[in-house]
Amino acid sequence: MRYLASRVAIVGGILFFLVWVGSSLLSTAALGLGSSGLLEVLSRVAWTTDLPLFGFLGLTIFGLADHFVPLFSGRELQSPCLASMQILVSTASVVLLLALSQSAVFGRALWLIAAVWFVVQIAATWTWGKPAPRRGSRTDALSSIDRDARLITSSAWAYLPLGSMGLVLIAPGGAPSVPALAGYGGSFVHLYVGGFVTLALFGFVLHLLPRFLQVVPAARWVSVLAALAIPSPIGVALALPFAGTDDSRGALLVVFAAAEAMASIVFACLVFEIWRRSSRRRPAAAFSVLGGGWLVLGSALALYMVVVPGNTSRWIPAHDWIVLLGFAAFEILGVIHEILLPYVTGGLRPWRLGVRAHEILATLGLLLVLLSAGLAVAGFPRTSVVLAFGGFGALVAMGVSVAVGTLRTVAAISRPAAPNRTAP
Repeated sequence: MRYLASRVAIVGGILFFLVWVGSSLLSTAALGLGSSGLLEVLSRVAWTTDLPLFGFLGLTIFGLADHFVPLFSGRELQSPCLASMQILVSTASVVLLLALSQSAVFGRALWLIAAVWFVVQIAATWTWGKPAPRRGSRTDALSSIDRDARLITSSAWAYLPLGSMGLVLIAPGGAPSVPALAGYGGSFVHLYVGGFVTLALFGFVLHLLPRFLQVVPAARWVSVLAALAIPSPIGVALALPFAGTDDSRGALLVVFAAAEAMASIVFACLVFEIWRRSSRRRPAAAFSVLGGGWLVLGSALALYMVVVPGNTSRWIPAHDWIVLLGFAAFEILGVIHEILLPYVTGGLRPWRLGVRAHEILATLGLLLVLLSAGLAVAGFPRTSVVLAFGGFGALVAMGVSVAVGTLRTVAAISRPAAPNRTAP
């Protein structure tokens, strides 16, 4: 990992992940103990929304992009020093949001500046970056996959400032800056998560998994994925305020939500097929396979909430955990385990054991959290709190282990690696 910006962003993103699941653990404990003061603080939007969206997902994707975009475009990162400054501004915006959570406009505006800065940085790398030799050879089939993956990630960078700007305009803590957008809060969150986060991770996985597992998927299905996934988020965002109404635009929501669900199925099938056909099934690839499965479940639940009338909003927390933890976090953890942990675990066997332990803890934790959400809907609050505490405890344990391994790796990156510590 050549660039300081990538290292700082990935370490910061993992630490914010740990803060996020740790705060969820504390809020669960506060709920069980009846501590209303702590629960009120941790229930603010800065902790429940801004922390995972900006601190964990946004910052980590910035770091991965600063590393992989130059790698796959054959160009040097444009101005690594400015890229590092952009990461620091992004981090500062999240810290301000957490510290000044009752006045979110300034923190989100600072994040918007960092988001636009990032997009300009990536565009400058593609356009004016110093040419650099690509690592490894590429077949024609792999080049076709790379073209579609680049189209998908380019669309993600377009969604980033759009969603971030919307989150500034409807920032909590006061009246929306534009009153006409008062009903579009969920739409802008979807532009950010469904557009920026999802498409960026689709692109990264399609770039990397065929190389890690040495299997090239069918190019036509990658093109189908791009055609379904790229326009769907903005369609859902525009129609979302009309969900459950008699307005004809509510029907468009069903169409675009169905397209998103089909895109998730295509992505999950592509990832599973790459993994199934590979003769080199690296253990970290299971994170990507599991993440694809969680995305299908999340999309199916979202489509159910759109199509079925009634009080389906009670399932929104479960849907959010599935998408943010099940899909996004699993895909990110899969990539991080591939590019960082093998350098410091002392060889192949410890690396495999560490990855498997993290997969088990992450899956167990998420299952307990989802079961807790289901019991809360069914009217069993005490059992729900106990299961949520166990689930977040498992996620915190996994997060601590990943954070320690990542910090050790980043500290050791500048040293020559011993031959037996080279990733397989």
